[in-house]
Amino acid sequence: MITKEQYRAYEGVRRSGVCNMFDWEAIQSVHPKLTDAILGEIMRTYRELVRQYDPKRNKELEKAGR
Repeated sequence: MITKEQYRAYEGVRRSGVCNMFDWEAIQSVHPKLTDAILGEIMRTYRELVRQYDPKRNKELEKAGR
């Protein structure tokens, strides 16, 4: 299970735009605690995590029809 802290770490990297989010080595160079297993689970369950941990972003995605 992905924790709120792990989700926020991932989102911090994603929102910063410093690397391609499919380049796990680059993500890990920015945030080493995001292991391959954690990144894989975040990517598989991203929408669910947004609903759970980020209500504002969830509303934005719903408005955009995603």
